[in-house]
Amino acid sequence: MGDRFNPNTYWQSRVAVDATIGVVGHRSLGTAYNEFIYKRRVDVLDQVLIKYELSPDRDTILDIGCGTGYFSRYWQSRGFNRYLGLDLSDAIVNRLKGEIPEYKFVVADISDQLDAAMEHTQFTVITAFDVLYHIVDDKRLSVALTNIHARLATNGIFIVFDQLTKDNYTLRNHVKFRSEASYHKMLKQAGLEIVEREKLFCFLIPPLLGRRALDIPIAGIYKIIGVCMRAIPLLGRLLGKGMYEIDQVLRRRNVQIPNNEVFIVRHRQVEADTPG
Repeated sequence: MGDRFNPNTYWQSRVAVDATIGVVGHRSLGTAYNEFIYKRRVDVLDQVLIKYELSPDRDTILDIGCGTGYFSRYWQSRGFNRYLGLDLSDAIVNRLKGEIPEYKFVVADISDQLDAAMEHTQFTVITAFDVLYHIVDDKRLSVALTNIHARLATNGIFIVFDQLTKDNYTLRNHVKFRSEASYHKMLKQAGLEIVEREKLFCFLIPPLLGRRALDIPIAGIYKIIGVCMRAIPLLGRLLGKGMYEIDQVLRRRNVQIPNNEVFIVRHRQVEADTPG
């Protein structure tokens, strides 16, 4: 994969000038288009809130990789007051502390040893939105999952945005998608398991087919269109809205396009041994 990827350096430099959804999201597609990508994510989160009966009066949130603060504001808008945001970037954390003083933000790496003050802190909701596939080292991902397991309350849920591929797969040094088999194995080793999954996108973001000969030109097409959308935000909004509606139709028809999903993860239920 070339030079060894340093996540701290990468994210510090990526958000050094700006930290909008157009930068930390699919930056080649522009801010206007990204608004519809995030709209879809909010749609799914609202469904999760209802289905799992999440309550501002009861639930505590740990947001891993809080980034722009987009989802910090989401939880705030839904009335959740007990929130902790983690991020690698001290610039991001310092900015969010000023913008959302009601919430707590700390500089921390979930794939490393966390502050001792968090050792016995548990949360009923933990989120990792487009984070785990940026932990390209399997050993560090195992540490991250172990940390998450330790901090997830017994009946809590861990909400993940990620994608499973046929084989372990990477196109860029800051991204590694895991195969379904290895993903489940790593979760199991950490005492976790996926209990529910749902397709997030079909074509709203570039699909990832797991074959370089296809994925590279597909990504190139989106980037070329993205140049136009960044130059003309109105075009970004129109295309974003159109692709959002197309994705809605395709998902309702259960069209299977390899792309990002939302996973609901819980503590793994160990079956008791049966006598005899």
